[in-house]
Amino acid sequence: MSESVDGLEKTEQVQGQEQGQKQVQPSTRKQFKSSTRLVLLVILGIVLFGSIVSSMVYLIMQDQSFYRQQANQPIAIDNAPNQPNAPPIYYYFKPPFIANFADDASNRYLQVEIQVMTRSKQVIQAIKYHEPLIKNNILLLLSHQNADELKTREGREALNQKVLIELQRILTEQTGKPGVEAVYFSSFLLQ
Repeated sequence: MSESVDGLEKTEQVQGQEQGQKQVQPSTRKQFKSSTRLVLLVILGIVLFGSIVSSMVYLIMQDQSFYRQQANQPIAIDNAPNQPNAPPIYYYFKPPFIANFADDASNRYLQVEIQVMTRSKQVIQAIKYHEPLIKNNILLLLSHQNADELKTREGREALNQKVLIELQRILTEQTGKPGVEAVYFSSFLLQ
């Protein structure tokens, strides 16, 4: 009888060990599956992040090359006649023009905000393209004015016409067409 009891105990121990092994095996399988999933998710995240970054770099480089190509091409104004019924388009030069007067020994200056009016988007593009030249010539024109003359309405209107003529001259030289119909002073400060 003792043999049978010993046999039963050994059988229970073997079964307990087998059950323990069975219990250990499923938990290690779960740990293995979860760690494998975690590694795969990390790898997938890295690949996705790399794809996004490389796509953004590619798009930025393409965009910059487009603007470089556009900057190297002069803008021509088409030879179609101005459409008088087209709505006016205004362009505002920023920042305001500031110039010292040539006739004064004192420190007097002029600050003026200038807007131009045209009826063609191509003229606006040409103005933007040639803006450094336009600003330079307008500043030179403003700095050679007489402060006493600009105190009167007639003096300001004469300066307005001079700026318009200079702007049309530049656009005609650069594009073959004057393009601008009017110049407006939206702010005019003498000090």
